[in-house]
Amino acid sequence: MISEKHADSQLGPTAPKKARQAGAQLPDSGVDEASRDIRNINNKQNHLARIPLELLAEILSFTPSPRDVLAVARCDKYLHATLVRRSSDFIWRQARRNCRAGAIPDPTPNWTEAAYTAWLFDAGPCEVCRKMTKTVHVSYALRVHLCGNVACHTKFGGSLIPAPTTVAGDAVAGWLLSAESAKFLNAVKPNLQLPTTLEYPTMDRYYRRNDLVKALDDFTKASSGEQTALTQFLVAKESQAKKMPIIMQNAVALQKWRLSYTAKVQEIRIANDITGRSLAVREGWEWADMKATQTFSTFLRAHNNSLQQFIIRDFDFIRDRVDVEIGNLVKRRRRQQEEKSYAQNRAHVALHYQRMLSSGAHQPMPSLTEFHRLSVIKALESSASHASTLDEQLKSTALLKDMLEKDLDKWREKARTRLAAVLGFADWKTVSTRKLHPVDRLTARFVCTLCQKVAKKHQEFGDLDFAGACAHKCPHLDKKQRAKYVWKAEQFAPDEKAIKAIMQLFELSGTVPEDPESDDAVRFIGHRILCLSCDAAIVMDFDRLCMHSKRHEDMQLKLLGSSEVEMTLRFPIEKGLHANVMGPSYQAKRLRALKEYGCRHCIQRREARPEEMEGNDVPPPSDPAPNPESVLKSKPAASAHGTLWDFNGLRSHAKAKHGIQTLGDEDFYRYTSPTTQT
Repeated sequence: MISEKHADSQLGPTAPKKARQAGAQLPDSGVDEASRDIRNINNKQNHLARIPLELLAEILSFTPSPRDVLAVARCDKYLHATLVRRSSDFIWRQARRNCRAGAIPDPTPNWTEAAYTAWLFDAGPCEVCRKMTKTVHVSYALRVHLCGNVACHTKFGGSLIPAPTTVAGDAVAGWLLSAESAKFLNAVKPNLQLPTTLEYPTMDRYYRRNDLVKALDDFTKASSGEQTALTQFLVAKESQAKKMPIIMQNAVALQKWRLSYTAKVQEIRIANDITGRSLAVREGWEWADMKATQTFSTFLRAHNNSLQQFIIRDFDFIRDRVDVEIGNLVKRRRRQQEEKSYAQNRAHVALHYQRMLSSGAHQPMPSLTEFHRLSVIKALESSASHASTLDEQLKSTALLKDMLEKDLDKWREKARTRLAAVLGFADWKTVSTRKLHPVDRLTARFVCTLCQKVAKKHQEFGDLDFAGACAHKCPHLDKKQRAKYVWKAEQFAPDEKAIKAIMQLFELSGTVPEDPESDDAVRFIGHRILCLSCDAAIVMDFDRLCMHSKRHEDMQLKLLGSSEVEMTLRFPIEKGLHANVMGPSYQAKRLRALKEYGCRHCIQRREARPEEMEGNDVPPPSDPAPNPESVLKSKPAASAHGTLWDFNGLRSHAKAKHGIQTLGDEDFYRYTSPTTQT
């Protein structure tokens, strides 16, 4: 049983919480003075508070449902204090009797009118899944809320059991509350199939299992002792036994009202739905759009909750506002559809971009960001064509391919001209086919002045060629910055150290950068380039020359003969070994853990000829004077393979002893024992 004090408190938690204001504490002189003080505070915000109580009572007494009075009581503190006091019970009583679903039965004596209404109409947790549900009680005697999930109904039905036909069972039936209606039992226990007209007290009684088991245990404990213990137990239950018939009769009446209420709710909702659909047809709107507007959805919900069928004249007051909201809704939906189509088109363009990169027939390519900015691509992405159609067009339409290639050629030509200016060839022009464009030469090496970084495929080079500069994206930019980023040739600068080293290599090999055959000639050299600026005899090929040049302010080179290379390299250079070991794969991680890597700076050294050492100061090891005539030697080692580390150990050694921050293929070797070779 819920006490009157506890029942009144059910209105409180749902009332809006407001900050306590100075001087707003309730005096002790009674509810009237408290209401007057609260009214003074809220007068400026609430127009209902200005209405005389007699007029407000008359208005609220004829609302379609006491649910509306409940909503008004929860508007602010003044209305709450006014409507929950006993002197205002007549308002709730009249509204309860005027309910459009039928008069609501009178409450039992333990309820106040306000708390009774709150109990009837407030949402509550489902008895099984505990999710909040706005449906009314399915059983008023057991005070049960159930959500719309059939599984919850079935599970709760399984928890209802009859009392045993024993003395204890007959005894607890005198005070224990049970299900009040056969219709309710049939809904949660379909296998019973009871006549729907049965109700308390003529029907079989079903109790909650937990309640029944506890009551039987209590009775058994009381009856197992002395007779006085049983007598005291029954006397203690006498109060509940007297209240039980009253509560059950009220529950039966409420169960009948619930059926008429749910039927009325369904009737009103269907009628309002039909009226709304006819209005949508009349105005030329979609019914779904009309229901989605804030104004009409609030209007419809208010009428449904109040069991009130609206008419066209009611709707005319909000028609213009609904019209504007539908227009905004349609625009927003169209914009969302366009954005979705645009995103899908961009995704297919990105896929086509990757196909073009993979084919290798369209080099150099701009970055994906710049690719999106091509006029043909922008037009395709903005079109309303279906994404799959766009993908097919990009792959198969000859005209589209031709237009795209022309756009790319324009972009490439512009990039060539501007990057040539960066290299110092601002107005370079020639009609000769025997001279390479400045950006196509091996001396065209760039660094980004914004990020000083290169893509992963260029990490072994340490700088960018023309194609790399065209496709460069600064990795430090976030998503928003990348969207605004515009590729500019002016963000690049020549890699002076690499260019000087390459020019020196051209002089040693007897060729010139503008020669179309220079690429083949330089790469034919292979691993015969000796760095004279290193303490050790470090040999490399052209691909490592650019990266290695960054270690020295003025790198000096020498081309070795085949015999000199054999004498210098105790272990041949494995091209791409550093990239393989430093990869992100699990196999690369395993390679790094192997203790098979040796340092070439320790086992390969250069020594000056004896006649050159006489009478000359020996420069410090940190900055040795380059000597092309120095004698190449392999340093004797304690073992045939020299000292070996795992790769991380080798990196630490190279950094600590030789000052090398980033290793390359020329700096180390891998020695695999014959017994472990695969």
